[in-house]
Amino acid sequence: MLYHLVNNAGWVMTHENLLSKVWGYEYRQESHYLRLYITYLRQKIEPDPAHPVTSSPSAGGYRFVDWKHEGKEA
Repeated sequence: MLYHLVNNAGWVMTHENLLSKVWGYEYRQESHYLRLYITYLRQKIEPDPAHPVTSSPSAGGYRFVDWKHEGKEA
């Protein structure tokens, strides 16, 4: 999952798309998988998992935020 999020940094990956790429097409409706594994990722890579910086949820998916790159443009 992290591979797909990082390779699409800055773009929203829909729940369905992310589930299909990671677990397979037949799992595209299992959004609870994403919530669980996003929580695991945040615990490993976020300084403060309760206030994430690198992965932000959107209405229909997740977006990996490349904060180093975005900080240079600001």
